[in-house]
Amino acid sequence: MRAAIIIAVLCSPLVAGTTDDAVPDERYVEYGRSFSTYTARISGIGGDGRRASASCTLLTPHWAITAAHVVHGCTDVIVTSGTLPRAAATVVVHPEWQRDVHGLHDLALVRCDEPLELDFFPALSDGDEHVGQVVSIAGYGLHGRLTEGHTTHDGRLRAGTQTIERFDRSLIVCHAHCGTSVLELCISPGDSGGPLFAGGRLAGVSSFTMARKGTALRSRQGEETAHTRVSLYLEWILGLVR
Repeated sequence: MRAAIIIAVLCSPLVAGTTDDAVPDERYVEYGRSFSTYTARISGIGGDGRRASASCTLLTPHWAITAAHVVHGCTDVIVTSGTLPRAAATVVVHPEWQRDVHGLHDLALVRCDEPLELDFFPALSDGDEHVGQVVSIAGYGLHGRLTEGHTTHDGRLRAGTQTIERFDRSLIVCHAHCGTSVLELCISPGDSGGPLFAGGRLAGVSSFTMARKGTALRSRQGEETAHTRVSLYLEWILGLVR
């Protein structure tokens, strides 16, 4: 990881990403509908007694994947697809994730005993994503414009695009700038655990944003977004969900 960065973990009460000022917001909401069947909300009660919400991706009728920091230490975890809530029976945080080390191995799998029967579940990437590739990102997080940062929360699913800038250890890193891609979007609080798709397959799980030291993080243009690279964890994921 670069030395001159600061990191913000993207988990907050239900409050989705910041979007290009030149593009109407409804285009992001409309694109979000493309991912709405398997991009779900996930919530849980934290140590402070409050319910917080983020995003997740349904992998099978019983299993969803999200970020470890979203569900670690939470009780009463609920996965909601559309208007269908399902109580989580099992939460499995990746064994190498450490609470005090943001951005590494930030994955968790959540099992619901009551199934969510969908017509389609996304395939997992085998790691063929590449630098310069345009990817799609979806989530239920805070909303705003890239020039000002996140400002509002309406609970709507939005999706947009970014371009892979580099790979950093177990992370896919993108750089948010207005006009860089067709529907440029930067992840915001509440987008944690949501999907990054490359070539139609789940390639990343949203984890955090970062910027040069001294810059306040608001999901604004110039910030970088980091997503845990799914292909590096296929053995662990498939060993549980199959």
